[in-house]
Amino acid sequence: MRRSAYFVCTDARVRHLDSSVRILRVLGLRIHARTRMRDGTRIVWLRDPVTGQLLELFELSPRSPISEPLPRSPRNDRAVVFGVREVEPIVRRLETAGARVVARFDQGSARFVFLRDPNGIRIELVAWRSGSRRPEDPPLLSLVRRRRPRRRG
Repeated sequence: MRRSAYFVCTDARVRHLDSSVRILRVLGLRIHARTRMRDGTRIVWLRDPVTGQLLELFELSPRSPISEPLPRSPRNDRAVVFGVREVEPIVRRLETAGARVVARFDQGSARFVFLRDPNGIRIELVAWRSGSRRPEDPPLLSLVRRRRPRRRG
């Protein structure tokens, strides 16, 4: 059976992006890239140099299409992000299984759908137009202006 989805990364919404990055760098993660979305949301991708795993940290702008109050507890602040070839067939399957769509939008060369499962876990689906992203790039990096992290001496 041909897979219709593949794992992309784990993301975490944070209140204070810079302090989270500082803490995670202490643990050995390295800044892979950082950017700002058109709506003002700030994103930093950190990569583990040993495993290659990618973590996306983001500080939502109030203008974000997925902006909602950040709960005091961390229970729903995480997402599982999947790249898909076609969004709608997967969305229908997830809705049948009990998930609900909370936002849909296009940015640059990708289509996004955000869902919540019955336990409140956020699921992000992203479909890129063919050839719009290099495999080594973080998933959203191809959609926004790339800014290299500053090197500190």
